[in-house]
Amino acid sequence: IPSTEEINHIKNIICIRLNVPEFKKITRTVLTDILSKKHEAPMSDEQIAAFKTALILLLMTKFLAPQTLLDNICPRYFMALKNLDDIPNWNWARYVVNDIIAAARALANKLTDDTKATYINRHVIFLQVFTLPNKIKFA
Repeated sequence: IPSTEEINHIKNIICIRLNVPEFKKITRTVLTDILSKKHEAPMSDEQIAAFKTALILLLMTKFLAPQTLLDNICPRYFMALKNLDDIPNWNWARYVVNDIIAAARALANKLTDDTKATYINRHVIFLQVFTLPNKIKFA
C-alpha cells in the first residue's frame, strides 16, 4: 500500500491524465467515456495514457477487485498507475487472489464475532459466476 503522500501524488497524475479537475470527480461515466471515445489513428501519447489509466481504474473498481457496491476507487493498486509502462510487469492475478482471500477472512471474522453479515465485500460478480454452475447442477 503506498503512503498517503504517494497516493496524493498518483491521484494528481491520474487527474492530469484523465483531464479531470479533482480526483473525486472521477466516476464510472468519466472512465467509460474515455474508453469509448473514437480517436483518429494514431492516438497521441496523452490519449494512450488516458485510455490505459481509465481501463485499469474501471477494471479494478468494477471487476477484478471491487471494494464496495459504490464506485469507490481503492488506492492499493495505484503504484501500477504511476508508470504505465510497468503495467504488464504487475502480477494482477496474485493481487485479485489476495483480495479474495482478504474478503473471505473479513467475512469469517464477521461471522465469528456474530456480526450480522448482510453481504460479501468485494468480488460479488466473480463469486456469482463461480457458483453459477453449481447452482444449475443442484437446481
